[in-house]
Amino acid sequence: MDNRSKVAVATTHPRSAIQKSGSQSCKNCNHTGHSFANCPTVECRYCHGIGHILENCPTRPHQPKSGSFKPKNVSKTGSSSIAAATTKDSTAITISDLEALFKQVLSSNSSFSSAMSITPGNSS
Repeated sequence: MDNRSKVAVATTHPRSAIQKSGSQSCKNCNHTGHSFANCPTVECRYCHGIGHILENCPTRPHQPKSGSFKPKNVSKTGSSSIAAATTKDSTAITISDLEALFKQVLSSNSSFSSAMSITPGNSS
């Protein structure tokens, strides 16, 4: 008798998009032969045009890629700004840096000062 284990490998072959859309019904109209994104009766959530979805809208302004996000600099009247800076070669943040930043946060918003406090201590 052979004591070696038998290993079975199952593989699948990807079906083409035409095969997928042809065998499955559209999520919008329940007809076969096309996908939701190409449904002739789908309504765009941006321009409310018929025949395309938001991602394919011809009138929607171009959206930047997720990697090129630039946060807006919003400041309220009477509020102070809080900033943290590191040197080009610095990758570590010290406890004293965190304490200083935390003090800035507390001093900029008096409603937090009654709920939070800073206790300087040693890190291990």
